[in-house]
Amino acid sequence: MDDFLIAFKRDVNFHDHYPMNTYLDFESGFIMYIYKNDIDAFNDAGISMKSNESDRIRIDKNPDRYLLIPGLSHGEHHSLLKKYLDSTITDEEEGSEVATKYIGSIGAWKEAVGEDEFNNYVSFRDREIKIFAKQFIEDHGFEVEWV
Repeated sequence: MDDFLIAFKRDVNFHDHYPMNTYLDFESGFIMYIYKNDIDAFNDAGISMKSNESDRIRIDKNPDRYLLIPGLSHGEHHSLLKKYLDSTITDEEEGSEVATKYIGSIGAWKEAVGEDEFNNYVSFRDREIKIFAKQFIEDHGFEVEWV
């Protein structure tokens, strides 16, 4: 399950210095990371260009076997943090202390609130992504059973 959630929570347009696609192989259940450019596979991970190319061709030839897994955009990551921060506000408050420390940067917010609060957010984020991932897979006709 961890590999599966990692595939969904990738910050695709922020951290992917070497663009790649992520696929679920329905036959094996494995997650596959395929670089969009073969040279990137070698430069980033030491994967041979030929191996990356053959994986990409195999996926192209068997589209019913592989499901493209969308990562989250950078904006979606910020939306998740905002949803978490909204959950920390009670009716009596105009803003919680942790919410007021968010100034548009997840990294700066992490530094401002400390490790415990950030870990609370990570747990919240992972629960939300798990819900999204389950719905995404079910929308493609498969049942999800977390192990």
